[in-house]
Amino acid sequence: MEVPRLPIIPRAVGYGTTKAARTWEAVAEVAGQVAWISDELKGGKLIDQGTELLRIDDASYQLVLTQAETQLNALGVKDKTTRASLELEERSQSLLRNDIERKRKLQEQGTLSTSVFEEAERSLLKGEVLVQNLKNTLALNAAEREVLQTQQANAKLDLQRTRFVAPFDV
Repeated sequence: MEVPRLPIIPRAVGYGTTKAARTWEAVAEVAGQVAWISDELKGGKLIDQGTELLRIDDASYQLVLTQAETQLNALGVKDKTTRASLELEERSQSLLRNDIERKRKLQEQGTLSTSVFEEAERSLLKGEVLVQNLKNTLALNAAEREVLQTQQANAKLDLQRTRFVAPFDV
């Protein structure tokens, strides 16, 4: 015999003291206004485990998540352009090194003045400083990426905390 499931409101009459077998006190872990309350929260209703009961407005948390994702995308573009600049500057440094070697040979032969050779060395050193600055920028970008990924993970966690779900049948 198949018995249909019917909605009922349980009532008990008794004397003495009673105590619930399980209790649940929901505490909001994020700030915000309540955006939605389930009709299932009316007194006396049975609620299945996993049923969504309440939702806090998540617009500000969505905005934080979107901002972190946008900053990560911008950082990716910044990395790409910095790498391209680094590649060009390293090629330029290679040419400057070759030029210095030619000028060193000419200076040793006495056909090039010391000041022209020193100017070439200064150009090489300026380029090396630029290469190092570009490498430093990439290292700083990596650190910034870690910070943004942490902010993104935190925003995702806050979004999850905007929903209250019954942890067991209540």
